[in-house]
Amino acid sequence: MATAVEREIHELGGKLRAAANAWGAGDGAFDEADATRLRHRAIALCHAHYRAAIPAYRRLCDEACVADDAPLAVLAECCVVTDDLFKSYDAAWVGARDFAALSEWLRDVCSEPVPADAGGAHDVDDWLERLERGGLHVLYSSGTSGKLSFVPRGEASWDAYRANGPSYLMHQIRVPIAQLESVFARLLGDAAWADVAIAYPPADG
Repeated sequence: MATAVEREIHELGGKLRAAANAWGAGDGAFDEADATRLRHRAIALCHAHYRAAIPAYRRLCDEACVADDAPLAVLAECCVVTDDLFKSYDAAWVGARDFAALSEWLRDVCSEPVPADAGGAHDVDDWLERLERGGLHVLYSSGTSGKLSFVPRGEASWDAYRANGPSYLMHQIRVPIAQLESVFARLLGDAAWADVAIAYPPADG
């Protein structure tokens, strides 16, 4: 069950998507000051939540003496991580098919529960499928280094990831709204489309 903080983060995400829609529409409804306030509140809440929920992030904060109520400037200077975090596992684990070690590493960089059976996987595809069945969606990319990055997302984050782009693009593509709604509903599925529809204000086609 989501905590009060997680629910507020989710609500802020919806409001920020609506602000992005207003900005993209260019119709004068975008309020930059309000969007900035919402964004700063979301950053502060996410920082405190991730400091409590992600061991690797908590260590980073502790080493920099950054508390839950640190100002935004401090967070920007001390607590920004690169994509190296998501490839900080030992590459030998993949070759050795040590998915128990990979799963333990994932718990260190992730705020979501890692399915218990993921450690018994037979190969990377099986590992990813077990994580998916357990509600943890892991995106992966080799980038330029050749080492896979594994980026975990829970259900709420996954829905937002799929919804955020289309919710903005709806204001950029000049086709009838009803047609866009049909296309994105098929692409995203009902659950993710519901998030987009909530954030997207009604408009004429």
